Amino acid sequence: MMKTTLVTAIALSIGNIALADDHSGQWYINPMVGHQKPDNERKLNEDVVYGVGLEYQYNESWGTELKYLQGSMDSEGAPGNDADMKHLLLEGMYYLNALGNKKFSPYLALGLGHQEYDYDLSDKNDETTATFGPGFRYAFSDRWSTKIDYRLVHALDHSENDGLLTVGLSYALGKAAAKPMAAKATVADADKDGVIDSQDQCPNSPMGVAVGSNGCELDSDRDGVVNSMDQCPNTAAGAKVDAKGCAEKLTRTETIALKVSFASSSAQLTNNFMPEVEKAAAFMRKYASVTAVIEGHTDSSGGAAFNQRLSQSRAESVRDVLISQFGIAANRLSAVGYGEDKPVADNASVEGRKTNRRVVAVFKAQVTE
Repeated sequence: MMKTTLVTAIALSIGNIALADDHSGQWYINPMVGHQKPDNERKLNEDVVYGVGLEYQYNESWGTELKYLQGSMDSEGAPGNDADMKHLLLEGMYYLNALGNKKFSPYLALGLGHQEYDYDLSDKNDETTATFGPGFRYAFSDRWSTKIDYRLVHALDHSENDGLLTVGLSYALGKAAAKPMAAKATVADADKDGVIDSQDQCPNSPMGVAVGSNGCELDSDRDGVVNSMDQCPNTAAGAKVDAKGCAEKLTRTETIALKVSFASSSAQLTNNFMPEVEKAAAFMRKYASVTAVIEGHTDSSGGAAFNQRLSQSRAESVRDVLISQFGIAANRLSAVGYGEDKPVADNASVEGRKTNRRVVAVFKAQVTE
């Protein structure tokens, strides 16, 4: 049962090696010669062994090696009861100096195996083994290295302990043999912002600031001032700002004549005048603190009371369009009708009366620039 379980474990491990990503490690073939000292209970003299190993390094720290060893030991007890030894084992290796490009690479190994001692004059001794011990690899070049290992070989079935010392010549297989335990390739990042220099469009970004994929510091509100310098980080999109990232504010009262005119006795705003209304909306988006008074006016036709109501309706018509179609906040707009009280042209002529039927937007803000 123990032997069947071991063979299954070895087969699964070999399968995992074959499926490993060969871009993440390196294959080695390791012919070796060594010296094995059997446990005293075996009544055998220590002698030379030889064999071969197939090794795969998964990454800088971990590797696996499948080994086969054999040798012949002379009898120490009964004359002529010599034995042939065969040993198949699978070991995992942990490298101790994964950091840095070092020719000398020590490791620890732990494994399981199946060992046979076939005696000339007595029964064959089959046993499951556990192995443990240190080793190291010394690289001569990218492909050639030597390995020296010592293992304690413990027979799980009979509690016997053999000592095994091997020396091997190791050859790195494959088209891209790497230096053993070479350090990961590093790329230059002079300002340490996480973006390599060849892709860094802002190579002198301050330490610790958040940057984008181009290496430039972020400007979250897109006002042209980077986050570390922005004292007003939530400026409205498109607002004109100063060097501190704060919205620039007017120090005077601006008046924009929208040149919106109406048919006689009508407050209906036609599409022909939408570009004029849009001018007011653009101004208010640019200066986030500005409020506006929409003034409505009429000519002198009709009664004064009627003209007052009509001018109010005209002002409110423009205000409603600024809110509903251009997204201006209602609390920034007010509407006032002046009726016929503030003409800008002579009401005696048709052209003059047309000019007087108008809406004017007055923008006000008292702030420090």
